[in-house]
Amino acid sequence: MNQRSIRYPKPLVAGNMIGVAAPSSGVGESLHHYLEESKRNMERLGFGVMESPSLRHNTKCVSASKEERAEEMNEFFRNPTIQAIIPPWGGEFLMDILPLLDWEALKSLPPKWVMGYSDISTFLFAYTLITGTASAHGTNYVDLRSNALDPVTARWIDVLQTKDGGQITQSSSTHYQSAWKPESPGFNLDTPSRWKQLGHSEDADTAVAFSGRLIGGCMDTITSLIGTPYAPVQSYLDQYCADEGTIWYLESCEMNGGGYLPSSVADETGWLVCRCERIHVWQTYRLFRYSGFQFL
Repeated sequence: MNQRSIRYPKPLVAGNMIGVAAPSSGVGESLHHYLEESKRNMERLGFGVMESPSLRHNTKCVSASKEERAEEMNEFFRNPTIQAIIPPWGGEFLMDILPLLDWEALKSLPPKWVMGYSDISTFLFAYTLITGTASAHGTNYVDLRSNALDPVTARWIDVLQTKDGGQITQSSSTHYQSAWKPESPGFNLDTPSRWKQLGHSEDADTAVAFSGRLIGGCMDTITSLIGTPYAPVQSYLDQYCADEGTIWYLESCEMNGGGYLPSSVADETGWLVCRCERIHVWQTYRLFRYSGFQFL
């Protein structure tokens, strides 16, 4: 039986303020037009935009020192005028700020939507596990600069506007982006999506059904949290997922074979402990994944 219930942030509504902080990489001067284009689109939707002081800087793959980046995130969570936080994109060094975040405050402050992928999932993973708050593994802020979003990316606002207890149905896109082209706004969906089920040949008639509560992120970065206080997977599964079961979603960016999580480590840390066959591992190209959400 679940011991605790997931906290859901209030639905995003027109007039709300979106905070754009860069807890990992910032945006250098030559790419500031990305921020202007995304801000324009946010304002068209009726949202205000507040930028962190370090957002428009980027040196050696970070927007600022780890102390400054952590304090900007702490401040955005304390600021009652900000309802959601959407970083510009990922990076490689978000892990540096985790020891400097005010986790006790994050547990007690009203929950806020935080959305992103890649290195941003390092924060999302820890935030959901430690505070029991649902988070949004979805599009980054600069991906929203396009005037015409693809059908999957466009659903970000639908999900963040869903009320506690509400439901939303998603479908995978027919294509995915094989390579990032920074000069093109939005995603360049040039390659057909293919779903594969391990243990089965590529049979279009093969079907599988499962349900559970989602948790996961970018393998390249969340595996750095193994054995740290910022990945209390076992206690999270016990407290929040005992009834529904768990579905792991895993995003792979640039990992090679030597970087993948060994099954022995997963077993010893309790990351992939199996209870009544209710834990499933799910990897997909083009669905939003929302940690803490129940997948039906």
